[in-house]
Amino acid sequence: GNSPSRRIRRLRRLSPEERQRETETEALIALSLGFPIDALLPAEEAILADADAAAPNDYIVVRNHILASWRADPRVPLPRARVLETVASSYDHLVAAAHGFLTREGHVNFGVSAAFPASSPADALQAPAASVLVIGAGLAGLAAARQLLRFGLRVLVLEGRARPGGRVYTSRLGGGQAAVELGGSVITGIHANPLGVLARQLGIPLHKAAGGSQGSRRGDLAGGRDRKAEKVVQCGQKRGREGGSGLASGKP
Repeated sequence: GNSPSRRIRRLRRLSPEERQRETETEALIALSLGFPIDALLPAEEAILADADAAAPNDYIVVRNHILASWRADPRVPLPRARVLETVASSYDHLVAAAHGFLTREGHVNFGVSAAFPASSPADALQAPAASVLVIGAGLAGLAAARQLLRFGLRVLVLEGRARPGGRVYTSRLGGGQAAVELGGSVITGIHANPLGVLARQLGIPLHKAAGGSQGSRRGDLAGGRDRKAEKVVQCGQKRGREGGSGLASGKP
């Protein structure tokens, strides 16, 4: 509805000290998403007026605020009007610039939630926009096509196999009594990786399979069951490829 969300009400009640801590937290969230903590991306410099680009701190704070606000609940769109409810009116032009940039570049308001329908405008056939050809119906290709449709473009997806999904494929073993995922079952990092957003939108629980970085001691869940499960998956993947799934040879 139009009533302020719980997050907006909380932000409005913050003291100056609490607001500063909130700004620092939002900066760390933006950093985890691949944005520099105290600088502009080259593409951002191009959209700002010279004065704002020369002293970008206010824009960076607004940009970080928008990123953090949407990541708080990516299941629903974050319209610019909702952002304006928590930002001083003197920064309206920065909200417009940051929100437009983040939306166009797919950093906010994307995904597979029912709140983000993949549909082109009703007048697309009468007044067609630019057409885009997407090569490959894997996860990246399908996600790109969906987002382009939301932008009002006409999209055609070409796929060489007889099925969509790319490397995301379930191999059935033992006459369908068992299954193993040959791809798409592991998300490396959940912050900068948009698959983390999709998992939240779909309500898919995530399981931390191992801890630490490469070369460090791996996580140990329940006496080594994590490592045993990994061996089972690797064995199943090998059998699935040898069983003629078509993935190893690149055939459908």
